[in-house]
Amino acid sequence: MSRPHVIQAASASPPQPAYVLRGHNAQVHSVHFLRLNTRLLTGDANGWIILWDLVIKRPVAVWRGHSNAILSIKTWGEEKIITHGRDNSLRVWQLRISEESNFSIILPNERSESGSEHHAHPWLLHLLPVNTLNFCAFAMCYQNALAPWGSSKAKNADEVEDANFLGERSSKSIEDSDGKPTENDQGRSVQTRPESSSRGGGILIAVPGTRDASIDIFSLPSERRVSTVSLPKSSSGNLTMALSLFHPPPNPYYLYLISGHESGTTRIHALPPQPDNPTSKDGINPTSAAWTCIYTTTLHTQPVLSLCTSPKLMHFYTSGADDLIAMHCIPFPPLPAPFASTDPSYPNTPSPAISTKTKHSGQQSLALRSDGRIFATAGWDGCARVYNAKTLKELAVLKWHQEGCYAVAFAELFETTHEMRWRKDAVTGVEPEGSMMGGAWTGSVSWLGGGGEGDAKEPPSLAQARRIDKVRRTHYIAAGSKDGKVSLWDIY
Repeated sequence: MSRPHVIQAASASPPQPAYVLRGHNAQVHSVHFLRLNTRLLTGDANGWIILWDLVIKRPVAVWRGHSNAILSIKTWGEEKIITHGRDNSLRVWQLRISEESNFSIILPNERSESGSEHHAHPWLLHLLPVNTLNFCAFAMCYQNALAPWGSSKAKNADEVEDANFLGERSSKSIEDSDGKPTENDQGRSVQTRPESSSRGGGILIAVPGTRDASIDIFSLPSERRVSTVSLPKSSSGNLTMALSLFHPPPNPYYLYLISGHESGTTRIHALPPQPDNPTSKDGINPTSAAWTCIYTTTLHTQPVLSLCTSPKLMHFYTSGADDLIAMHCIPFPPLPAPFASTDPSYPNTPSPAISTKTKHSGQQSLALRSDGRIFATAGWDGCARVYNAKTLKELAVLKWHQEGCYAVAFAELFETTHEMRWRKDAVTGVEPEGSMMGGAWTGSVSWLGGGGEGDAKEPPSLAQARRIDKVRRTHYIAAGSKDGKVSLWDIY
């Protein structure tokens, strides 16, 4: 029986991490759970990326993806990993679970000072030049809000065209551990594998623009810049520090962009649809009206460092270099006919934002749990803090690191085994062929392993299946620190 997802009172004794992952020799800037919580990605200030197996708490893939610091790591479906580095590049890697054994597991803190030992990279699908001068991590959303996970077959000619576009590509150069282009024995640049368009659907990427006071929107897999959001040029402190991009659920043809700025200002820009042509191939209608600022507020007195939307996209939360955390309501303008939404749960006039002083300056990373009940921040004082998402009340202080924390993430919650199997279907399109019935595993390992086609392995033992199931149900909070360590906490 799974434990209820309730907010429990903090114990009298200080909580301790359930486990500490030691592998980086530079500050950890990004942490991200994937594959139904069985894997954790971590990225550091030297560009190293580690994929951890949380069942055995060991690395399964280690590579240097960038020649400079990692700003953010996210996933696109279950096989593609997006990394954003301060080397002015955003890269999309393909790493199937069946391929994990092909990579080095020598950790960065076990390598020589030069780090020149040979190590394999995952397949590089896309390399997008972007602006990273202001330390702002990218934001992403799926192009098609109504079918964000795609399907097993291309739905229209646009997807086929994108697949052909990828098939025409011959190669991209990637960087080795010294940040130089990698070549094979014949001196040719390393080839990238053509990406299947059958999984995950296209995505939109938001990054700070190359021009001052602008934010660029790119489309993948086409790698085209499809839109630019202009910010007020007269305002001081317009440097963009944090971004979020999404389709509001009552208005799925709208596109919303939330931005947090150096001045402490937070804005929401909206791109409305056109009734006759809601979206284009890249998820944005080029003939639609320009971006409109529908919300702006300045609650923070210092730069906004992080922002995160709630699962239902009713609110978003911000933290900054000051000691404030804030909850903002998201306004939803009405759609033109015939797309008008009459759902009263999404008000056109939102409630005012609320904020609270935490007395702890510098909360660099903010993450919300998938049930929307609690969120956590990573603080410069070396503590991760957990808050009630409704009242902003502090619930727990996770203190173990001796240096500042820069990244925090939650494992995803799953109510039942059925929900985990459904999520597996949605992500990969693979029909579940087994389940834990009466304490025994029946079926293939594809559901357990998190992989798709071509990932078949020998069925796990009952003990192994139980360990995997336990990890998937553990409510981990991961915190990455300047000391190069990642702590795993299980308190809520």
